[in-house]
Amino acid sequence: PQATRDLVTPFEYDPFGREAKKYLPYADPSANGSYKAGALTPGSGIMAFYNPSGSEAQLPTGIPRIPSPFAETRFEPSPLNRVEEQGAPGSDWQIGQGHTVRQGYYSNSDASLSEGNGRWAKQYGVSIDASGNRSLKDEGSYGQNQLYVSET
Repeated sequence: PQATRDLVTPFEYDPFGREAKKYLPYADPSANGSYKAGALTPGSGIMAFYNPSGSEAQLPTGIPRIPSPFAETRFEPSPLNRVEEQGAPGSDWQIGQGHTVRQGYYSNSDASLSEGNGRWAKQYGVSIDASGNRSLKDEGSYGQNQLYVSET
């Protein structure tokens, strides 16, 4: 059986207090329950656990070698702190590698669909006759900049 270990999840914040990197948890051999000041120090802590120097693709513990054991988040440069791009743990899933989730924030347009604008929004209403029957009623389209559009 394995010796007792501390399960550690490092946290790192950017200058604006946002968690721009979210780290995977790791098992620390100290097993004393104390604060781990070296958790993010290169060559020790989380990097020694997931990416020890000279290691193969599969570590002897059965854990895969992960050179980037964190998910990075890029925020838009505004006070809204909205996410522009989100990565995941692993080198292939980092920002700049093309395998991330990207967010776009826009408002709708009143241009017709034939102009190639995918942010045009149709507006519908419901009419109820004297018998209580409901029918869908075309009320045109929403005017420009009346709706927020979030693309993922």
